[in-house]
Amino acid sequence: MLSLAFIRANADVVRRAAELKGETAPVDEILRLDQEWRGHQFKAESIKAEQNELSKQFAKTRDDSLKEKLREMADTAKGELALADTVKRELDDLLLRV
Repeated sequence: MLSLAFIRANADVVRRAAELKGETAPVDEILRLDQEWRGHQFKAESIKAEQNELSKQFAKTRDDSLKEKLREMADTAKGELALADTVKRELDDLLLRV
């Protein structure tokens, strides 16, 4: 199995090597899923960072409107992480074929 970093950096080489073996490597699908996974991870991390800032504000002010916002953000972050996990499993399955 090739590493994702290697495939990212050498997509054409991986395609060509598969062709020489008479196989097809799902390189484009791997790169697409990698980008999608990274997007979900980034979004979840951004939400968590914003959530941490709001938590600090909430600790100081005890504003109930922040409490609901924090709950919504936690749900959104969990959703993004769940999507990221699903995409990562798909990606890992494809990586086993390369």
